[in-house]
Order: sequence, then structure tokens, then C-alpha cells
Amino acid sequence: MTNDGILAIWHDVDAAIGDDYERWYFQEHLPERVGVPGFVAGRRYEAVEGAPRFLTYYEGKGPDTFVSATYLDRLNDPTPWTSSVLRHFRDTNRTICRRTWEAGEIRGAWAVVRRVNRSGEEEDEAARGKVASLEGRGRGWAEDWRTLRVEIWRREVLALPGPTAEANLRAAPDRFIEGAVLAHFAREEDARSAAEAAGPEGGAETGVYRLLCELRSV
Repeated sequence: MTNDGILAIWHDVDAAIGDDYERWYFQEHLPERVGVPGFVAGRRYEAVEGAPRFLTYYEGKGPDTFVSATYLDRLNDPTPWTSSVLRHFRDTNRTICRRTWEAGEIRGAWAVVRRVNRSGEEEDEAARGKVASLEGRGRGWAEDWRTLRVEIWRREVLALPGPTAEANLRAAPDRFIEGAVLAHFAREEDARSAAEAAGPEGGAETGVYRLLCELRSV
């Protein structure tokens, strides 16, 4: 599987920052990130159901893209605008993953994401069971023609340095996931129906998201 690196980021943002947050994302942050060698694409979503409010995920040539020297240098030398905006991030969940399974080629305007949050320093048996359950749900979604594409992500265990300068700007330490499944849909009603059918099974959190924008590397 090519380009199987995923950097998945959920977060809320203080309302007080206003349009500066949106301008920063569109005019500086997304182009800057996708311009890093090894980054393939970035997709940004807003929740219509579930939390946190925003989801951005980046595709990379592999999970190690997100611990490369070039990317870490960027994280440790934030721009003045980035330094200002990141102080307004709240409830950040940020995890490097490997896309371990995929079905379908079309990415839609709506997405359902189910994730299992990491509960401790080590993945335990219960967490593995929850991830297996959500993977089963993803494979089930893929059998419905209304589901355009399904991706399964698993947390990648990498040797990580200490907190970066950007991480230290955020109000609290980042949280992590053990795994997630993302299903793409063309229609909002199909996404909501899939999320409702999944229910609370397997101890996973579910969100329905609409696509705000996508940027792919040249």
C-alpha cells in the first residue's frame, strides 16, 4: 500500500480567535504543511455531529514522514502567526497512524469517523478489542454502495522526540488514538445514517464531518 502514512488531528478552537483561525489555515498552515517533503495531501473537516469540532488529516508517503528531520524542524520553529493561533487550540487529539486497509477510490464531501482513544501508555487487551470492533464496522460499511471509500488507521509506534515547540504552545498535552475508521460519502443523509446505525458499539467515539477543503502536493 503506497502513501500509507496518516497524521490525524482533532481539535476545538476558542471562539474569541474569530476569522483569524480560518485565514491562518487557508493562507498559511495548510500550504506550509503539504509543502513538507513526503506530505501527499491534507484534508480539513468540520463536525456536524460529534466532537471535537475540527478534523484535519494528512496523508504521507509513510508514517515516518511525520517524524522526518524537515518536519520536526518546522514544528520546532513555528511562524509568528502559528504561535498566535495554536494558543487557542483546545482538546487536541493528534496521532501518527498507518493506513492498514482501504476500499474504494472516491473521496466524498461527507465523512463518518469512529475512533478509539488511547487510555494509557501501553495498548491493553481492551483497546485492541475495541480497535478490532471498529475495523469490523469499517469493512461492513464498505459493502454498502453508498459508501464511497473506507480507510482503517492504526496508531504507529515510532521513536518520538520530546514535545515540540508547537506542542508546547497548545493549552494542554495532546491526546492520542489507538485506531480509527473513516468512511467517505457523497450525501449527508447517508453519512448520518451510517453513523446512527453504528451506535455506541465497541466503545468508540463517532463523528459526522463535512469537508471544508483539500490540498494535494504538486
